[in-house]
Amino acid sequence: MNQSLIKDRILRNYKNYLLDPLNEIDQTLYDIKYYSYISSQWTNDLYEIYQKYFKFKDFEYLVLTSSGSSNFFKSNYKWGPNTKKFIDTVWDMYHRFYKFQNKYWLNYSSDKTVLHSHVRCEGKVLNICFRELDKIEDLLNNSVLITNPINLSRLISNFNFLNILNKSRSVISLTEIDSSFFNFDIVKIPIINQMRSWKEGTGFYTCPFGKFHFTENLFFVDDKKIIDLYNFHSTDSVNVDEIYPIENNFNICECGTYYRSFNFKPQAIRWFYNAKGQISSRIKPLTQNDLENYYEYFQIIQNRNTFKIIVPNKYITDNDYTKVKYFIYDVYQDIGVNIEIDDKIFYPGTSYKAPIFWAEN
Repeated sequence: MNQSLIKDRILRNYKNYLLDPLNEIDQTLYDIKYYSYISSQWTNDLYEIYQKYFKFKDFEYLVLTSSGSSNFFKSNYKWGPNTKKFIDTVWDMYHRFYKFQNKYWLNYSSDKTVLHSHVRCEGKVLNICFRELDKIEDLLNNSVLITNPINLSRLISNFNFLNILNKSRSVISLTEIDSSFFNFDIVKIPIINQMRSWKEGTGFYTCPFGKFHFTENLFFVDDKKIIDLYNFHSTDSVNVDEIYPIENNFNICECGTYYRSFNFKPQAIRWFYNAKGQISSRIKPLTQNDLENYYEYFQIIQNRNTFKIIVPNKYITDNDYTKVKYFIYDVYQDIGVNIEIDDKIFYPGTSYKAPIFWAEN
């Protein structure tokens, strides 16, 4: 089918979907799964149809709760209808270059190796204990191994696990958080970096040639709003992610995908909580810019109302310690914080100077 016919099909099916989204879903899902590689160049046409035919209706929405890995606290987002169907279809589209039999979500375990029946991010949860690696060799073959960069960094620190992984005929699928702070050069099987924002519907993935492809056919962006064209979800004008194309013309990737380079800067708000689990009453998020003159690399670990500042000694002076402490006391004085200093990094894998904010409980 030539591009003109594909375009006509996609626009026609999208119009039908907007008019009756509960019943006209199957053809639209087919288009997303098999034609996303080419349809990003028609996003403006889709948006024109959206503006003309979309009417808000009292749909049965699904409330999704994030893991907290983007903003470091859990958030609820209202999506719908057909949310689960779209999530599954987009996931299949991201992984269309590979053949596999199984999907597993990988966790490190200090206890034992167990394959659970429950599913996370499309894969059955597989807890891996380094003392029982003999149980996983067959499981890791011909599979998509889904995990986040933190888990993968912990797992490949074990030479025996890394050896099994590199001999497997599988692909790794990274999700949840940005993997650009991690170095996985020692991993010799393909890695897909795939994310989808629960906040705004935006998503991207890396193809086998290592290029980022944003799913422009799924959302419309400009400098004021981001609209999910299929789940009928749009942001307000506050805290909109800075996601926009930085070139006008589309390129054709070696994988066959039409794509443009994008700016991608999520506006993550990093809050801290008091001992009752409530957001600090001082309405001020802690951002990288707040401390850019005070550090080169540091982590902050929150355990209730105790903040542990972790900074490798070679990167910071005693005077800098004092500045960081005063900053936290000033911003979060209402929750009576205690501050401890340590130089032990909380988890391995970061390769760039960047702040890490984490809550232990």
